[in-house]
Amino acid sequence: VVLRPSRRDAPESEKQTASKRNEDSLASRVAQKCFYASVSHMRALAIVQGSTKSQVQNVSSNMLDYDESPIVTRYLPMTVTREQVQDDLEYLANNGWPAPSANQIAVLVLDDDGSILAAETIDTQSSRQATKDAIALLEDNARPVRDAHALLADAKAKAASEGKRIWLVAGGPRCGPCFRLSAWIHEHREILENDYVFVKLMGSLDNNVRAVVEQFQSKPSGIPWHTIIDADGSQLINSNSPLGNIGMPSSVEGKRHMRRMLEATARRISEDEIDALIDSLP
Repeated sequence: VVLRPSRRDAPESEKQTASKRNEDSLASRVAQKCFYASVSHMRALAIVQGSTKSQVQNVSSNMLDYDESPIVTRYLPMTVTREQVQDDLEYLANNGWPAPSANQIAVLVLDDDGSILAAETIDTQSSRQATKDAIALLEDNARPVRDAHALLADAKAKAASEGKRIWLVAGGPRCGPCFRLSAWIHEHREILENDYVFVKLMGSLDNNVRAVVEQFQSKPSGIPWHTIIDADGSQLINSNSPLGNIGMPSSVEGKRHMRRMLEATARRISEDEIDALIDSLP
């Protein structure tokens, strides 16, 4: 039974509308994007549109096209429409965001806390040149590419010196459950890091991800996929349950298998803490 307090002096429809408005606010969207990006070795990207003109829409679409702009996979993007700009002018002013004119877009690279790392207002009259300028900004400010072999080697050394296991997670840059699993790990890191050294890899972002993952599973089974291994590299258990890969567990069987993973490998985390971890899953 879940009990949720609520005020009785406002009609339910008004409370729901206020809650939805808060969730949709630019401040809320930015905070969520920056958090998910930070726990996944990415940066947040905001594309602010000056209007609904076709050239503005085209350049925005080109920036988000993996073929046109492969570098965008290193970012977690959000598009801010002209209407949303008008709704959140105060946020833009207070946080130094440019308000582009009708023929422009503003491209902002955001740090983990939502502060602006780089920003450029780009005229979209020439779609090709505008896209080129935007891509150049992204290439200059992306997080550095990592090597999966090196990350695993460092984790093995750390796990051996601290008497811990390695929890390796393989995900993708446009996978919602991957971000949610990374967020769950981050939110419970004080407990989880008593027993585990985490290696979080992103396919198409980090080099040699497939080569590392294939050491522990020969056939793809969806993402996020994760495994717990000893410091010597021997696999103890992975996220493949009797019903398939649990990914970010939300089903009864998924949570049951996550409990198995913890109970089979944890040495310092208590039974009560395992109960709390499983209860915290959605």
